[in-house]
Amino acid sequence: MERGSHAIKVSLRLDSLIYAALQKEALAQGRDIGDYMQRVFTRHAIDNKLVDEASGQDYELRESLVDRAVEFAQMIKRAEGITRDITNKAVIACMTDEQWLANYAVYVRDDPFRHKNPRKAINKEIGLRIRRAIGAKVARSSDGKPIKTPVSDSIIQSFTEMEPCEQVKFGEKGHIK
Repeated sequence: MERGSHAIKVSLRLDSLIYAALQKEALAQGRDIGDYMQRVFTRHAIDNKLVDEASGQDYELRESLVDRAVEFAQMIKRAEGITRDITNKAVIACMTDEQWLANYAVYVRDDPFRHKNPRKAINKEIGLRIRRAIGAKVARSSDGKPIKTPVSDSIIQSFTEMEPCEQVKFGEKGHIK
């Protein structure tokens, strides 16, 4: 089952203390509150067998793929700062990880490099979660539209550029270099 194709928005009320606790945990995991709550609800449904086993495994595989892509992006950010092509660099790192690429092929149920597969909607989630996790802003053209760069020989067809931001380097005693 492809999550994004049947997503339903839900509105709920939370006590401010509970919201603050969830927000703190979400930030600690590099997620926004919506992503975090979605994961909590999904985990609950899987753990309590509210979805069939195959769907639960599919959700878990999807999350592991997205999480690993985010980890690669965070490593790149630590090393280089936020670059315009950080999303593409993270995807390239994923593609060089044989286990990640094999799992991606299982998830998309096809050749990872073949396009026009609805299950590859995961790529949009990867880009969104990378942007949120590294605190990046989308680069925009003079007309305000996001800048998209096409790529070839990749599991993606294009990526949205980010506003560059140098990584702050600290020297001895915590002084900025």
